[in-house]
Amino acid sequence: IKQYFIKNGLPSNNITKILEDDHHNLWIGTSKGLSKFSPEKEKFKNFSTSDGLITNNITAAFKSSMGEMYFGGKGGVTRFYPESIKINYYKPPVYITDLKLFNKPVRIADETQSDEFTIPQQITYCKKIELAYYQNVITIGFVALNYQNLENNQYKYKLEGFQDDWNSAGNQREVTYTNLSPGEYTFRVIASNNDGVWNTQGVSLILIIDPPWWKSGWAYAFYLLIILTLLYAFRRLILHEAEIKNKLEVEKLEIKKLQEMDALKMHFFSNVSHEFRTPLTLIAGPAEALLKNVKDETQKIQLNVIKRNASRLLRLINQLMDFRKIEEAKLELNCEKNDLIQFIKNIVDSFNHEAKEREMNYSFIQTCSSLEAWFDHDKLDKIIYNLLSNAFKFTEDGGSINLSLIVDEESTKYSDAHTKRIIEIFVKDSGIGIPKESQQKIFDRFYQVKNYLTTQGTGIGLSLTYELVRLHNGNIYLESEPGKGSTFTVILPLWTEESQLPSLTSKSGSKKLNKHEIIQESTPEVITPTNNKDNNQNRNFLPHLLIIEDNPDMRLYIKNEFKDIYRVTEAHNGRIGIEKALEEIPDAIICDVMMPGMDGYEVCRKLKQDEKTSHIPILILTAKSSEQHTIEGFESGADDYVPKPFSSAILKLRIKSLIDSREMLRKKFIKEPFAAIKDFSPSRTDEALLKKAYNIVGKNLSNPDFEVSDFAYEIGMSRTQLYKKINAIAGQTVREFIRIIRLKKAAELLVSTDMNITEIAERVGFGSQSYFTTSFTEYFGINPSKYVEKHIKS
Repeated sequence: IKQYFIKNGLPSNNITKILEDDHHNLWIGTSKGLSKFSPEKEKFKNFSTSDGLITNNITAAFKSSMGEMYFGGKGGVTRFYPESIKINYYKPPVYITDLKLFNKPVRIADETQSDEFTIPQQITYCKKIELAYYQNVITIGFVALNYQNLENNQYKYKLEGFQDDWNSAGNQREVTYTNLSPGEYTFRVIASNNDGVWNTQGVSLILIIDPPWWKSGWAYAFYLLIILTLLYAFRRLILHEAEIKNKLEVEKLEIKKLQEMDALKMHFFSNVSHEFRTPLTLIAGPAEALLKNVKDETQKIQLNVIKRNASRLLRLINQLMDFRKIEEAKLELNCEKNDLIQFIKNIVDSFNHEAKEREMNYSFIQTCSSLEAWFDHDKLDKIIYNLLSNAFKFTEDGGSINLSLIVDEESTKYSDAHTKRIIEIFVKDSGIGIPKESQQKIFDRFYQVKNYLTTQGTGIGLSLTYELVRLHNGNIYLESEPGKGSTFTVILPLWTEESQLPSLTSKSGSKKLNKHEIIQESTPEVITPTNNKDNNQNRNFLPHLLIIEDNPDMRLYIKNEFKDIYRVTEAHNGRIGIEKALEEIPDAIICDVMMPGMDGYEVCRKLKQDEKTSHIPILILTAKSSEQHTIEGFESGADDYVPKPFSSAILKLRIKSLIDSREMLRKKFIKEPFAAIKDFSPSRTDEALLKKAYNIVGKNLSNPDFEVSDFAYEIGMSRTQLYKKINAIAGQTVREFIRIIRLKKAAELLVSTDMNITEIAERVGFGSQSYFTTSFTEYFGINPSKYVEKHIKS
């Protein structure tokens, strides 16, 4: 008994039927086709649907008395006489048909070729190819010229000098080699026809790969020279070991001096920070005293801005001072017993106004209504405030922020095995998230995520938060995914008894706190002075100014400076600023650069590229005053650039100058009938829009029924937007704009054609000659007849 399997030539090990023909050959039905087996030669010849079988899955077989065989399956029945199945003994010639380098075909050289690698003739006729060492991804294509069931042609190849055995390629007609070492190789390929008859002569191609320059003979000589030089240098190093040790000692002394200098700088910085407290006190104190006596609402707003920003600066100074104390290990806990839930709620409530103004889903979730515990009020206030401030800074309008507090009575999360009761504080937002590569550094001092969001910051808030949490013997963790938000988790031990406090903690008596004892940066409430009806009507004729600024205090300050001489609207980020600009079409825009989400440069570019807003003068307002940032501002399309801090008088003059320059262009459109379009176009976008408008009116010049609605439809704007745009550029209504273009065309026709006045009036769309004459005289200051006489004389 002898067994045969797929490895011996069968198409499948699943044998379904076997028939014997009159020549004692076995016809074997399988699940993957039909196979003819010669017991004498022990060879298999396989057939499939590509050879004419109805189905490859043979489930039935029959041999007739005449020797005809039937093989059937689900797809049908195939019948044939075994003697009619002939073997193809043709040995197909083999040719190399293609050569690729780095998967790109190699071309034949000609006079127009550049420096790329080429071959002198078709690869089929090439016997030898020479390549450089870096041309190490080589693909060779080949073919056997047998067209009878050509998909059954089989190939074998080898690269002499690289491999000794033949590799079976099946019916694949190309092979790729990578990273071949320099040397000479011979590529050989042989092929069989569809019946397995092999052409063992095949075809060959010599490949020569030149070595790189660093593997040439002179290169090895150079290497030897380097080795000898290194040995000599090593010898010199040994001889001068004492000298090197002396240099190391000198370097240690220099490092020590640098450390001492750094300590002196930190000491100086701490002293300066202390000195800041005095002028801050002298700013905040008088401001608070004035607030009690001042009745004027505008002055109250300005004093509130002074007080809030003095408190903000004081908070930043305190954070820097805390860092200094942490470095010197002098920062200690100063715990008092109080209601922890109410304390955190007071901090949370201080952000309610900002959340409401920005339409954010903001909430505080707690598992209990009150909780008496020992904690450091100042440091916990900084922890919660920094986390919430960070969440608001990096969450867009309409997002969600929530703070959750959970008391865990039997926790295993805390590192101290003796402390089972903990507090878990979660600050979760739907903001921009933090990239994974930055999450490990987010608590490092002064670290900020680069090129991720145009938001100003110092990079000390989270670092200080981390240090203060560790001072409480707690932990802080971050979970974040870019585009989906971040969650900061703070785990602190719950100290309900004084005996549980750490030994280094200073203790104070228990007292009740209210929200006024917690220093916060609240969002200003805008107090709008009441105006009577006449004043409101008069304000409608004032120039319209749009302020785009994310800082509420700065926005309020600028608004108060301009509210008496302009109609002012506000936007607290770039996206809303663009929406308001498109909706309101203001006369001028003041835009800050550093804003969350979309910076001022991007706002400026979008507005200048939009036909509806391209004419609006934009003044960029920023704390970055370097030449590079100034250039970037003007490249974005800004009309003016004012660095902070600025004088309100200068800012007013700059805005007035921008609006006046636009007014001059509008007057030029009216006073100079034949001025070129570019001479009164504020920008290239406006020039293109005016050309489009002129073409639309020109196309409908003879149509007296051409209306504003038709004009708006063809130019792609609403009637309101078209009116505001034409009025901003030309200082005219849309009807007047159309009429002036008709009159300009009429004036041109009067001096360039022989048409009479009636014909010209009809040509430019005037219903009657009298109306045309009146309009022409009113615009040009002379009637059509005298206009013609004047130009004939001149």
